[in-house]
Amino acid sequence: MPVREYTVVDAATKLGVNQMTVRRWAKSGKIKARRLGKRWMLDARAVDAAAGPPAAVKRSLEIQKSVAHVLARRRLRDWLPDALGYEDVSNDRSSLIRVAERRWQDGDLEGRQLEHIPIPKDRVSFRPGALLRLENEVLLDAVVLSMAAQIEAALGPEVYSYRVAMSSSKNLLVDQSKAWGRFQEVQRDAPADGWTHVLVTDVAGFYEYIDADVLHDTLGDLGVDPEDTGAVKGLMKGWHKKSGLRGLPQGPDASAVLSNAYMVPVDEEMNSLCRTHSWKYARWSDDIRVFTHSADSARTAAFRLSFGRQASRALLTGLQDADRYC
Repeated sequence: MPVREYTVVDAATKLGVNQMTVRRWAKSGKIKARRLGKRWMLDARAVDAAAGPPAAVKRSLEIQKSVAHVLARRRLRDWLPDALGYEDVSNDRSSLIRVAERRWQDGDLEGRQLEHIPIPKDRVSFRPGALLRLENEVLLDAVVLSMAAQIEAALGPEVYSYRVAMSSSKNLLVDQSKAWGRFQEVQRDAPADGWTHVLVTDVAGFYEYIDADVLHDTLGDLGVDPEDTGAVKGLMKGWHKKSGLRGLPQGPDASAVLSNAYMVPVDEEMNSLCRTHSWKYARWSDDIRVFTHSADSARTAAFRLSFGRQASRALLTGLQDADRYC
């Protein structure tokens, strides 16, 4: 029975190395081989053994749905609208889907270069926006969609921002204008509901100070698949290394969902405090409200946010002061 053999080209493909490396291994005897004229022929069993068992195919992500999410978001509210570019992608979504799927299956999960875009916040200040390459944002969206059920299960009704539209195929998030209206209504109705004081605070530079390791651990605590938590961490670390970015890129809906997950320890801390004292807690992203019946109570809530065991690990930056209803 003839011995099966590979050419250098076939062996390089099988082993995932370049052809020069295969020739060097053949010449040194690292892999059994023979010369046939000017060519090397490599023993197939030796090559197969060196290659090891085939890599297991990773579970699939909902890449196609995430492409729809990202394109819909960018058309409506992108930092730098590019109608022609998105139209090109819309006409050839299959290419974008293939790139994202290949990166997921290959474990190529390090974030690529992104663009920093200062976005006007008011007349004098800016927020640091980020423009991701489309395949990066699609990959991030797909990974976040995969963990959305665990994140949503950890969020209570006191969280109004960036809730995932679990049944929607067009958008990752529920209608944010309606959600913001409900958050505003809670604040407007507070005096009529008997609350006399409220802690009004937010986190300075919230997205920039979201720590990749803390987020990774928090997602793990929520029961998210380690493959997904590792993917988020890999994307973030890549952006940090290649773009000088800190924290999460601000702009993608998927980042907003992850920011909600990051705040879960804060929610747990404040809900526990409010249950103990019969106060009321509400949150929109990093905008926090604690409704109480005295200024001292509001200050107690502020202290707990700054120094509570769970909250302080997530909130690495300063919080604002308590305000009072008149």
